[in-house]
Amino acid sequence: MDQEKVKGKKVAFNQKSGVPSPLIPATTLDASSQRIFLISVFVLAQAWKIYDLYILRNDDLRKVLLNKQILYFVSPEVFFFIKYCFIDCSLLIANFILKVPRLTLGALTFITVAASLSTIDFVLAFNVGFPTFVFGIPSILKRLSFSRELAINENFVDPLIDQSSHFKGRKTLRFAPDSSIQLNPYEDHFCLQALYKKPVEVPIAYETSAGLKLLQISYKDLNNGISTLNYTGRDLKRLLVKNTPSSGEYDPAASEYHMLKLPIGRPGSYSIKSAIDGKGKQIKQHRSTMIIPICPEASFNDGQTKDRCVGDLLGDLSINVLGVPPFTLYYEEEINGELSHIPKSILVPEEDDFFSPLLSKELYTGQKQKSLPRFSRTDLRDISWAKSRSIDVSIGKRSIEKSGNYIYTIGKVIDGFGNIVEYVPDGTDSGTFRSVKSHPLPTISLVNTEPNIPILQQYEKYLEVKLNNVPCMSCEAPYTVVFKYVPEGNGASEQKPEIFSKIFDFRTPARILAARPGTYSIETASSKYCECKLGTSTLSITQAKIPAVDIGLERIVDKCVGTTGFKFNFEFMGSAPFRIGYQISRLDPSNPQRTISLEKKGSIYSESTVNEYEFDPPSEGSFAIEFLSLSDKYYHDKVKFVKHEHRYVTYFKQRPKAYFSRTNKVRQVSACNGGSANMSLHLEGKAPFDVTYSLISPDYKIESYQLYNISEPVVFLTTSALSKGGEYVLSLRNVSDSSNCPVDFKGQEVHIHVRNDIPQLDFSTTHNYSLVQGKELAVPLKLDSDHEIDLTYMYTSFDGHKKTKTSTINPVDGLSVVDEGTYSLSSFHQDGCPGKVGPANSISVKYLDKPYITIIDKSDEPTNQNNGAFRVRDICENSDGVVNLRASGVGPFVIQYSVRYPNGVVENKRQQQPNRNFAVQLKTSESGKYVWTIRGIYDSIYTEKVLNNLEGRGIYHFKPIRVESVVNPLPQAIITNKNNKLQTCISALKSQKDIKPIQLSLSGKLPMDVKFTLVHDQENKAESIWLRHLETRTVNVNALYEYMNLGTYYISVAEVRDANGCVSTDNNNEKLTIQVNDVPKIRHLIEESSVISDHGQRKLEQADMEGDTEVNYYCVGDYINYMLSGVPPFTVYYEFNGLKQVVKVKSNYFRRRAPESGELNILAVSDSSSKNCIANFTEDARNDLKVKVFDLPSVEIDSGESDEEDIYEGDQANITLRFIGHAPFKVTYVRKDLSEEGKIVETEVIDNIMENQYQFSANMEGTYEAIEIQDAYCIARNNQI
Repeated sequence: MDQEKVKGKKVAFNQKSGVPSPLIPATTLDASSQRIFLISVFVLAQAWKIYDLYILRNDDLRKVLLNKQILYFVSPEVFFFIKYCFIDCSLLIANFILKVPRLTLGALTFITVAASLSTIDFVLAFNVGFPTFVFGIPSILKRLSFSRELAINENFVDPLIDQSSHFKGRKTLRFAPDSSIQLNPYEDHFCLQALYKKPVEVPIAYETSAGLKLLQISYKDLNNGISTLNYTGRDLKRLLVKNTPSSGEYDPAASEYHMLKLPIGRPGSYSIKSAIDGKGKQIKQHRSTMIIPICPEASFNDGQTKDRCVGDLLGDLSINVLGVPPFTLYYEEEINGELSHIPKSILVPEEDDFFSPLLSKELYTGQKQKSLPRFSRTDLRDISWAKSRSIDVSIGKRSIEKSGNYIYTIGKVIDGFGNIVEYVPDGTDSGTFRSVKSHPLPTISLVNTEPNIPILQQYEKYLEVKLNNVPCMSCEAPYTVVFKYVPEGNGASEQKPEIFSKIFDFRTPARILAARPGTYSIETASSKYCECKLGTSTLSITQAKIPAVDIGLERIVDKCVGTTGFKFNFEFMGSAPFRIGYQISRLDPSNPQRTISLEKKGSIYSESTVNEYEFDPPSEGSFAIEFLSLSDKYYHDKVKFVKHEHRYVTYFKQRPKAYFSRTNKVRQVSACNGGSANMSLHLEGKAPFDVTYSLISPDYKIESYQLYNISEPVVFLTTSALSKGGEYVLSLRNVSDSSNCPVDFKGQEVHIHVRNDIPQLDFSTTHNYSLVQGKELAVPLKLDSDHEIDLTYMYTSFDGHKKTKTSTINPVDGLSVVDEGTYSLSSFHQDGCPGKVGPANSISVKYLDKPYITIIDKSDEPTNQNNGAFRVRDICENSDGVVNLRASGVGPFVIQYSVRYPNGVVENKRQQQPNRNFAVQLKTSESGKYVWTIRGIYDSIYTEKVLNNLEGRGIYHFKPIRVESVVNPLPQAIITNKNNKLQTCISALKSQKDIKPIQLSLSGKLPMDVKFTLVHDQENKAESIWLRHLETRTVNVNALYEYMNLGTYYISVAEVRDANGCVSTDNNNEKLTIQVNDVPKIRHLIEESSVISDHGQRKLEQADMEGDTEVNYYCVGDYINYMLSGVPPFTVYYEFNGLKQVVKVKSNYFRRRAPESGELNILAVSDSSSKNCIANFTEDARNDLKVKVFDLPSVEIDSGESDEEDIYEGDQANITLRFIGHAPFKVTYVRKDLSEEGKIVETEVIDNIMENQYQFSANMEGTYEAIEIQDAYCIARNNQI
């Protein structure tokens, strides 16, 4: 591969094609990838350009672009142009350097593409078309330039005129310097690290013109050993600082000022003993002694920071402070992320003989850090007090009050010299960061969750372990709990306790198995870190035994018939209550092993441990009773008896019996007044039977009855008619059968309760009742008793249909009816007895009227169109319109209606009205046809729920009522040329030929009337003007000009009426401004000048007092202002220094800078109100418009150059001032300090200088410069000083 040198660089060429090879070899990145990457970057840049262009065109987002741009002093458009010109050109340059194949550009192509992209960037930035860009290059360059101002000669000048050119030269007087030297001139603080590895560099400043030859430093160590450190000229050159910083009282600008950096690596006191310059003379010393101690440091002592518990002491945690006491220590405590704000600690050794002069300096407080401490000779005689001492600060002698993370960090430490060492918290640095984890003290308890259940067989009982006062149980796990178990026994001394332990993590329930009765208790418990407090720690657990029973048997023997039953005596063992199950079986008398039937199966319940049970068979025969199972409080059917273990069998005989009821000896029977009573008598024994009984009436009359040869086991007894109300008693007197055994019938009676009277039923009132259709009505009944009755009544509808109905009701609740019609009582029974119906046995029930609504507007009559809809009269938009309605029913009423708007939208509404007569407000916010449809009405009786129920059953339907309303739009009068401010000259009002008409566009029903309001800006009085009977939609209104005069008029449309009678008064936007201008006027504005001198100001004030308006003085740099009256833009014709100018002025002020001296004269002025409105001052000259401009005065010191002169202290030097301008002159000069640049130490003013040259003497060191010069007219100020 050949190489050719081109312009000092080596460029590689391809041997075959002669095309330069790419900068990045194809072996590193292939050519196609390079092209894709470069094209992607270019496309991304163009996308970014489009994004910024969108922000630039958006007024709201434009502020964001302005805040982000780097060049804040230019507009966003300029910044956009500069930014993307740079990006596009950078990409082209990168392409030129990379030489990517197929993208390589030649020099001419490169320039063409760069220029094209820059042109596109400019067009996009400033939003101009390409022709505008081509023909507007001068204005473009003008826009890109910085803002400048127009002068009288119509040239652009800088807005800030540099007046420093009127001040030339300055004089510097300098005293011959004295030699001096000072140790640590800036009074910096220095200290050495504890291991003395790195020395500190202490500055020594000296000032001498002969150089420094020898330096001796007096050194005293902390044991008061004194030695001298000698530094020769060679040593001093090595320690010399080339670039001396500016500080202290030394002047670094002086060539004799030098700085040394003296390395010091041992603690002690240092002072300059001797300094000799190159001429062998002693250099004046600034007496100062500085002490360099060991730097303070603070760190935590080597103590354990293990986990601790609440209530423990922090332990041996302490901070060791090393340095020169007294100290101020700052450390911080953070508990669970919250700072404790521990106050600073002042540390002083506790020795009684401790003394240090630093105690009175208070530098250790950190409040006085700007100056070094000053020590007396007594303090410096013995400096052993500056030795480092160690003080331990214990922070662990207090108990931990709550659990969490305790973090201790050292912030900073200050020693007695004011040296500050600050520490940044670092969790890895154990010297300044310690962390202690405090754990809670859990409260542990042993809980019997089922205290009512003892230990049972085949049932596991557990005791749970509960924790309290632990926010996170798993965090403190595992928990080790030691339990003690004492078995249950008679003597406590005989019981040997058992000790066992368990470990819990409380992720699952923590519990222990109580398998045996006894006392369970927690002896000790601990978490992973702390001992636990004991809550309820002891529980006594019992065990329930299997129940058992001892059954004793006694036979029940009758002397006549033998065994009639068994009596069982039970003695239970277990936990009451007890239940023993049994079954009774009837057996075959001939074969007791054969069971005929199972008569009964049940259980015997006992709450005590002893109980009796008598088994009395229901009839004579062979029976067996067997006890099957036994249960107690805890064991249910746990004990099952062995089959036939407790089975008792015998043949039971029965004594003859006669009874009305097997369960009760006295039977209660009710009977009706005048009716009879029936009862059954049961006979058991050997038939036939003979029965004698008696019936005792309420008045104690006794009637006896006898029945013979009764062979049936049941006989029915019927009494005669019972006519007296009260209680009859039927009792057995004698019963006998065919056996010789007596029949048991004693106490068998029937008490017959006979009603005292026959109940009578009536309606409480017989007036007509009203009923809400769909609801029930309880019609009150009149009856002496509140017992239920079986009622039969007749219902007759109003159309003649009859129906008999029966119902069981409580007379107190009344008769419930749901339909209108006539209701008649037919008959009733109460408690099985018939009653009689009284005369008030018929009522009439009628439905209450349902609510309805009517329209009561007399002027609104129904039409035959639109299905009988009501049509109200047409109304105007935004006017008031109502529909008056009347509701019938019981208020308040709820009206449900819908409104269909002209746009087709339907809105459903509900409205509640307390009164019968009310109005619905019509919608008029939008013109068009409105349809109001009333879809329902409800009142307080027929609510929406009731009527919807009736409608669902098909017995009610509300016919919608529709009301139509047409709203006519409001007329409008639009001033079509309201955006143009019309102007005219007052002379054109009469002819009205050149006046632009007021163009009016009308909408509404013709003809129309328009009312205008005409307001003059000076009179502030409105005048109303009507234009009536306008027959066209477009009207040119010139009649309003007849009411105008000189000034500005504000025309607005106040009111518009059309043929529909609609009136529009909301025409706030229809406003037009007409300016009736006078011929243009110009007058001179006098502004306060910043460059008029005191003498010139007095001349102007004198001319003003004398009334001389022709004196208008200005200085170069002043603004010359004229105020123009008329219609802008104006054309101003003027002449300055013989050159005539014609200027277009867009505002009412003509303002120009005075760039040079000369005279200005206004020739003529015209405005834009009319072509003929022009004011010409060439014939009638106006001297008040003439202006004379004076040049600024100048001052020169000596030769006009910067001159320096050395003088000795006490001598004088002459300074000469030369002036250019008009006498008298007034000059102000200053003297600057040489040690501090720019500092003015003296200012002098010399006035009434009548010559062009002035000389004065000076004997003070400094630089003398003029800052202000005044002549007879103008003043110049040196802004650079």
